[in-house]
Amino acid sequence: MKTLLGKIIKDQGLLEGLKTQEDLSKLLKELHSDLIEAMLHSELDAHLGYSKNEKNDSNNVRNG
Repeated sequence: MKTLLGKIIKDQGLLEGLKTQEDLSKLLKELHSDLIEAMLHSELDAHLGYSKNEKNDSNNVRNG
């Protein structure tokens, strides 16, 4: 695998347990969900101008 993501997937052994199309579909769904969640967290950090659990004096804050 030529890409960094491909190397990570190979190194973690994520492909070793795949035997059926359903196994592959489940893995891709999990990877997609994790990627979307990470993107949303990054977008919120960029929008608010600070990371989660970071102190801030702005009125624009995270809920909870």
